Amino acid sequence: MARNGILQILTASALTTLCVFPIEHAQADAVTDWNVIALNATAVPPNSILQSRTLAIVHGAIYDTVRAVDRKNGAYAIDVAAPAGISVEAAVAAAAHGSLVRLAPAERPRLDAALNVSLSKIAEGQAKTDGIALGGQIAEEIVALRSTDGADAKVAFPLKPGAGLYQLTPPQLLSAILPQWGAVTPFVLR
Repeated sequence: MARNGILQILTASALTTLCVFPIEHAQADAVTDWNVIALNATAVPPNSILQSRTLAIVHGAIYDTVRAVDRKNGAYAIDVAAPAGISVEAAVAAAAHGSLVRLAPAERPRLDAALNVSLSKIAEGQAKTDGIALGGQIAEEIVALRSTDGADAKVAFPLKPGAGLYQLTPPQLLSAILPQWGAVTPFVLR
């Protein structure tokens, strides 16, 4: 009986606290905004393996862009220093957009619209201009760096008969998906 009384008091106390101190709505930032945009732009067939590669490239560009401004940790791949007073939000938007339009070109109209929305929230000036230039530069370099990672290699996949071995998938008799993926250059591990 005493235990139930304590639980009732704790529950009432928690509810009172929530009523007196309302929970603030979470505020997104440029990185989380562009993560959602990237997820939506890459959520198309053929599969999530390609989406994970694209997202890794986009976030590598975003990381190196933010890192160019704050200089706190080592760069992932592109080590540049940002001009003083740069707009991080503009740089992040340009880095994400620059990566995505190269990796998901069919989504360019939606990506351009998202970039315009992101940049419209930032005051015009040198900080915004420098941010766009930095993000675009890093995106271009990261995508170029990953362009020879083997993700687009064509590999023959010989079928072998037998239980537990891959067989063509009916009804279209599709081949194995991305058989070259084991040879793709890893993002972090060597």
